[in-house]
Amino acid sequence: MHETAVTIAISVLTLATCAASVLALLRLRINKPTPNTDGTLNTLALLCTLGTAGVFIYRETLVTQGWAPLTAHVDGLLLIATLVGATVVYLQSRARLPGVSAFALPVMAFLLLWAICASAWTLKVFNIASVYLTLHLAAVYVGSAFLALASIAGMMYLVAQRRLHDKTRVARPGRFASLESIETFIVRMSTVGFAVLTLGLVMGLVIISSHPDHYSPGWWLSPKIILSTLVWLLYALVMNVRYTSLFRGKRAAWMSIAGMVLLIATFAVATALPMGTHNPDTTQQPPHPTQETP
Repeated sequence: MHETAVTIAISVLTLATCAASVLALLRLRINKPTPNTDGTLNTLALLCTLGTAGVFIYRETLVTQGWAPLTAHVDGLLLIATLVGATVVYLQSRARLPGVSAFALPVMAFLLLWAICASAWTLKVFNIASVYLTLHLAAVYVGSAFLALASIAGMMYLVAQRRLHDKTRVARPGRFASLESIETFIVRMSTVGFAVLTLGLVMGLVIISSHPDHYSPGWWLSPKIILSTLVWLLYALVMNVRYTSLFRGKRAAWMSIAGMVLLIATFAVATALPMGTHNPDTTQQPPHPTQETP
């Protein structure tokens, strides 16, 4: 019963976020957006964010019957979506990065759509055996939220640059932030995401060194480890673009987007792996009994 309620709630939030995404995209095409348009968009974004946060808290307090954060992949997706939504609401209220909602809200809708799949069809309960695993999961998901924001800014940078260079479709004042502001945001989000993701990778290595018998030989050559390392290296470059002209501007934007694609692939591979020695984050035991409680 709880999981069904969660799936329905996420589905409703996904539809609401899609509506907010359409409104944000239409806003970019309006010559002079009215206060009503901005107010409606801000309200929708806030409601979607609060709703996502509410579902996350509901799962952690009622579904698992006790505060046990990040017990499944759906929790991590809800956390990322909440952080992305909260950032959008903050940036809109402060007018810090005009136009960001048109790129961030579709990403939030994608995360919620993925959360529906993770809740309804591919639910796997993590085997939280130590505080290190809790820190590992928290760092990976929180770091992913910041990296998602960096990729959102990367998409925004590419569109803004294209409009500026297209003389027939010059961006009107106020529709986008300046390229310099967007690039600064990319670097900042990449730096924070890189630092938090590094903590997650370190915790993962601690877990492996503590239980080497749980891992098959050559674990470092698994797709999950290789993809994670590529993501880490890519964002290590992005966070340092200010020190070199080689990776600035358009290249930094493309790298932030490529890093997010690799990160999504990493999550997909990790959740697709069979439970057991190759994916120690999950357990071979039956699902958590509270998952089936009506």
